[in-house]
Amino acid sequence: MARRIEVEDSWLQYVEVGAGDPVLFLHGNPTSSYLWRNVVGEVAEAGWRCIALDLIGMGGSGKPELEYRLVDHIRYVEAFIEALQLSDLTLVGHDWCAVIALDQLRRHPDVVVRAAFMEGHIHPIARWSDLDDASRQLFQQLRTPGVGERLIIEENFFIEAVLPAGVQRQLTPAEMDAYRAPSGTRPVAIRSGGGRKRSRSRVRRLM
Repeated sequence: MARRIEVEDSWLQYVEVGAGDPVLFLHGNPTSSYLWRNVVGEVAEAGWRCIALDLIGMGGSGKPELEYRLVDHIRYVEAFIEALQLSDLTLVGHDWCAVIALDQLRRHPDVVVRAAFMEGHIHPIARWSDLDDASRQLFQQLRTPGVGERLIIEENFFIEAVLPAGVQRQLTPAEMDAYRAPSGTRPVAIRSGGGRKRSRSRVRRLM
């Protein structure tokens, strides 16, 4: 069952299962703690206290008036860790939360003892030429006034196209509805790009 805790000027929603040293799971964009639904149970069975957080502005967490920059997310994550009085903490970061996990490990070694990350950037992307053609075209569209707003707000592009294209199996209708729920959006006609080859069945099941 989801829990809530007041932090800063809002609240954060999270799921907790298991007992032992804490592991805090941080999702990426545009998901929520739902991303970890099949992971936390298995890690908890191995003897860990698993906590999966909805970042501020995402999932069931509060959505205050913020610019939602990386520093904003870091501030709320730090407040959450302090509010739960976590120590001997392992951070697991997905997507751009890999940066948050590594930042916390560097700045708070007295609290965060280890970090794991996946599908994240560990160095800045300083130039458009650092991206492949498809990624460059996509992010240039997202940063184009009017076009970016339409894709993100009106067409829910990250959920309807980017998310399915980045998963190694087809998401079920129920899973898609769960990812759509925080924004209250309905499916739209967007055709996503080709997915990658399927990996091991266990990996597919955990996603």
